[in-house]
This record gives sequence, structure tokens and C-alpha cells, in this order.
Amino acid sequence: MSPSTPFNVIYIGAGTINFGGPVQPWNHSIRIEKKLGSRLNVVGIVDIYPQAAHKVIAKKREEKVGGYEETLVFESIQDAGIVLQGDKVPHLAVIGTHPWTRGSTKPGSDAEIQLVAAWPKIGMHIEKPLSSSSVEEVMKVVQKLEEAGTVTSVGYMLSGKRDEEDHRRKQPYYHGDRCEVFDGIEIPIGEDDCYLNELSALIDVIDGIASRDVIQSPYEDAVKSYKLTWDIRLQGEATERARGIIHPPLDASS
Repeated sequence: MSPSTPFNVIYIGAGTINFGGPVQPWNHSIRIEKKLGSRLNVVGIVDIYPQAAHKVIAKKREEKVGGYEETLVFESIQDAGIVLQGDKVPHLAVIGTHPWTRGSTKPGSDAEIQLVAAWPKIGMHIEKPLSSSSVEEVMKVVQKLEEAGTVTSVGYMLSGKRDEEDHRRKQPYYHGDRCEVFDGIEIPIGEDDCYLNELSALIDVIDGIASRDVIQSPYEDAVKSYKLTWDIRLQGEATERARGIIHPPLDASS
């Protein structure tokens, strides 16, 4: 893709994951705005509460943020897929909705499959956790994304930091710094913004100027973590049953 070509983005969810809040570090939109600059073209926002999406757009326009001039609001991915065609086809979908909306083949919980059905070449950034469905359901989604060749990354950006200096220093209790122990340690992100780094890498891959191995939070790694989490849960419940502790039937969405 040419550096001057508009880069179309669709946000799935108009909440704090994608557009920030007063305390959360999440705000995918400002990182994407910083990365793409004048290339950014937010073609749509999907949210079951359209008023929330309209509020976000109004705020962006009031702040003179570029890329939201023609943004449309949809209540479903299917509706967006009908309208956003031709030069409006999104290159990237940022999924920032509840985990029960994704990671499954079941209707209503199949955001990734809906996105690929609407736009087969779309890339995706998927917020953690991957899903609230069973591992079996998530693996079905993995197969669909692999078959489509979908470029994906997962929102694990705070798990790594490029600058290791902060992590090499002694633990606070070694040198008696009670403020750090009891009041918390605050390490500003500064120029080393892990969120921006990962989204930037994903966009470079979609743009065709980088290989997939630059993505440090790949979907396949997140799937392994998800499976491990479920294995721990199931083993724990099996142990409790062996001890006579009875739980209600397992609900994958709980």
C-alpha cells in the first residue's frame, strides 16, 4: 500500500478500550491516529448503542482530529459490511467489545468470523481476553482465520517493554523505599509506548512493508495462554469435585 493511500479503519465498540476513559491506559484510537496521521480514514464505528458512537465522533470532530470526517455508525458488523464496500472497505478492524462477542462460531459471539465474511482481507486487533467461550470454540475461530490468512494481533502490549532499565533496578523492599512498596510504583510510558509499538507493527504488516514476525503479540500465542487458563480452571474444578465440592454445570461464558 502506498504511503499516501488512505488507510481505512473500523472500530468494533465505542467504549473505553477503543476511545479511552479518565483512568484506563487503553485508547487504541489515539495510537492509530498517531501512527497513520493524514492517512487515517475511520470508515465506521460499530456499537449496539449508536448514541455512544455518535458521541465519540462528535468529540473527535470538535477536537479537529483528522480521519473522522465521513465516519458512519452501525449497530452490527453485518450492516457495516453491506455499506462499506469499494474504496470504503476497512483494512483494519479494532475489536474492543466484551469478550463474549468474539472467539466463537455461535451467532452473536462470532465477531471475527463476521468480519472475515464481510471483508475477507481485513486485518484485526483483538483485545484480551480472546473470548469467554470454550477452547474448542476458540480453536474453530483460529482455523477460520488461518484459512483466510487474516493478519491479527492481540492486546497484550503491557506484557513487554522495550527499555529494560526499569526492570533491572533493585526491588524497593531491598533498599527500604516504603513509598514504592505501599503507594505503588509508577513508570510513565513516555516515548516507549507499548500500545503504539504493537499497533504500528500490525499496520506495517497490513501495509505490506513488514513481515508478520514483527507482531509481538500474535494471536497464536494468545490462544496458547487461553488454553492454559482453561486447563487450570478445569483441573481445579476436577480437584474440588474429587473432594466432594459440587459446582453448577460449567458455563463457558462465566
